[in-house]
Amino acid sequence: MTASNTAQSRGRMLLTVVVSLAVPACSQQQPNQTSQPQPDSTVQGESEPQPAALPNDAENQLQPGAIVEGDVGNALDMHLRKGEQGGFSGVALVAVRGEIVLSKGYGLADRERRSPYTQHTVNCIGSVTKQFTAAAILKLEEEGRLSTESTLGEFFPEVTDDKRNITLHQLLTHSSGLRSTVGGDYDKFTNEGFLHRVFSLPLVMRRGVAAFRYSNVGYSLLGFVVERVSGMSYEAFLADRFFNPLGMTQTGYVLPTWPNGGVAIGYKESGEPWGSPLEKPWAEDGPYWGLKANGGILSTVGDMYRWITALRNGEVLSEASMNKLWTGYVVDAPDVTPSPKYAYGWRIITTKYGNRLISHNGSNDIFFASVRVFPDDDVVLVLASNTVGQETWRYEQPGLWRILFESDVSPATVSRATN
Repeated sequence: MTASNTAQSRGRMLLTVVVSLAVPACSQQQPNQTSQPQPDSTVQGESEPQPAALPNDAENQLQPGAIVEGDVGNALDMHLRKGEQGGFSGVALVAVRGEIVLSKGYGLADRERRSPYTQHTVNCIGSVTKQFTAAAILKLEEEGRLSTESTLGEFFPEVTDDKRNITLHQLLTHSSGLRSTVGGDYDKFTNEGFLHRVFSLPLVMRRGVAAFRYSNVGYSLLGFVVERVSGMSYEAFLADRFFNPLGMTQTGYVLPTWPNGGVAIGYKESGEPWGSPLEKPWAEDGPYWGLKANGGILSTVGDMYRWITALRNGEVLSEASMNKLWTGYVVDAPDVTPSPKYAYGWRIITTKYGNRLISHNGSNDIFFASVRVFPDDDVVLVLASNTVGQETWRYEQPGLWRILFESDVSPATVSRATN
């Protein structure tokens, strides 16, 4: 890459960032895999933690295949190395104009085995799963097999009258009036039992008023729709239409062949291991419906980089479908100015930098994941963590973001430096 004598403006930056973190912090007694997305400090301007002193260069030996490239890669690496000294562990992948400038693990993915985080570590991505469900619905719409204005009554003869006219659009935008959950992530629901529970409970909000009420249940119903319309299991449909064509071999529930010891272990605030999602009660085809299609998919930063790149390049959905996917419809945080809006499995936000952010995160109070796309700047960031907490947010925001949006480090001056 050719060096430049002057820093490029932030608005013309073409930058892709994929990050996976783990910071010992808070957890709950009863984790919920797909709890409502957390507020973004890019909007609210939270303060940055003060990490320990930076380790010396002799301790910064790159793992095989790891990359730290140029000014941007080194600045991001320095920030994450500081965080590592304060207990941060994870993996980051950053690409600039299609060139990877940072791909490196930090700390341990499994403390008991002393297994380090690498760029290949498999992480639980929580409610980031919802973007796959939304894309599946839009893919079926492209195939002429449904419409986002189709109603539950068209797919579920057993639906009760108060929910019969709920549209797929309302499920996608959390404006259906359905409650968030009807049980725990690992409750062993049968298909019939789950649907009976959902349809028998009253709505918690009047349908059709375009008000936002986050509903994991709604996305599970969308997963049911995918299965009933396609005749395939939810995961098999995603693999057939998306994951296999894109080479996302480490993304899914049970279909991938996970590397031995390659899945990150989650940890509670006490440091006690929560374990791997693969150790929890699942059916043969993946999670039960308390989790399936609304959360819990596993992936790597490399696979998520492939996914976001393919979305932006038009390799996943048509231009019309992408417009529907990334259009904000319903205000989801009226107390924030300007108010974020929920799209289809994504949130549309204006950041403190004045640029547009297309984002979603997810958590079960153990793992945390986030995907962020800045279309005005051609910036993408994906983050995952195996211990949830405020420190996880602050090492990314504003720390990494100050480097990307406020520093005078120019992506145009990047030069490759790998081991």
